Amino acid sequence: MSFVDAFLMDDASSLDHSFFMMEDPKEVVGLGTISDEVRSSTPTKMDGTMLRTPTVVATKRGSSAASSSGESDGNGVEQLDRDTARKRAKREAYKKHIRKRQGEHLDLKAQVQQLEDQLDFLTKMKAIDATFASSWENIARDLASHRQESSIENEKLRKKVSEQSEFIDTLQTLLAKKPRLAVFENDEWKALRLVADKTCRLHGINALLTRQRQLLTGASSCCMLVM
Repeated sequence: MSFVDAFLMDDASSLDHSFFMMEDPKEVVGLGTISDEVRSSTPTKMDGTMLRTPTVVATKRGSSAASSSGESDGNGVEQLDRDTARKRAKREAYKKHIRKRQGEHLDLKAQVQQLEDQLDFLTKMKAIDATFASSWENIARDLASHRQESSIENEKLRKKVSEQSEFIDTLQTLLAKKPRLAVFENDEWKALRLVADKTCRLHGINALLTRQRQLLTGASSCCMLVM
């Protein structure tokens, strides 16, 4: 029975524990004996047979596989550390953002409460002022209302005066272009002419007599002053 078969069948009594070697002679690195300390530390069954214990044999292929597996394990650990650090940084940034938003929310809530308190205070003060307002304040309020109404009325009158001034300017322009329109029929006496119409003629005669009387009065006054 070979070493491997005995090891797999757990038949420790058929094994020679003084020597161990690989079945493939090309991969044998070295031979040796198992020390008494190793033999004494090997666990045994109730019937005195030895239990299976892993035997480490250093080979060329095993050493290269162990080195490659060690490097891959090291790279895997480094990658895991980087991923863990990246996740931790993201988690800390998210927590910082959440804390910032919570702080802003609390500040806005405090500002809203402060403004509501101010509004409540001003509303109460206005109600108190309206309740205890004096008669002089009521009179002043009425006068201010009348003053506002008067200002509105004055503005309307100014607009009307402006419109009338424009109308007068337009009429004066028309009369300047047509001077005959300024001489009425009953003003012909000023040119020492009497019209055929009886009423207008009588008006012209009276106007002429009045003007001549005024002229005579002025001349008489001058004569009395000379005398």
